[in-house]
Amino acid sequence: MAEEELFGIKKIIIPIPWTHDQLKNALYYEKNYDDVVVRQNSKIFAEDFEKAIGEYKEYKKEKYSNPLDGIHKTKDIILEYLLK
Repeated sequence: MAEEELFGIKKIIIPIPWTHDQLKNALYYEKNYDDVVVRQNSKIFAEDFEKAIGEYKEYKKEKYSNPLDGIHKTKDIILEYLLK
């Protein structure tokens, strides 16, 4: 998922419900990166999924004039995090 963050790609995440960590990880991305989590075991899964697709079908990823700009931005974020 790091590549999607690097290039500003919005994610719709559907974690497998019987795993021990996928929901936790998905909720982390939802909270910290404004991604969308759709729960498979929801009684209204189809409605939730359709809503998520509808909201983001026109979404455009960030474009860097130079691909290295995205890498440098990410390195700065990592460095800032490590120095906290």
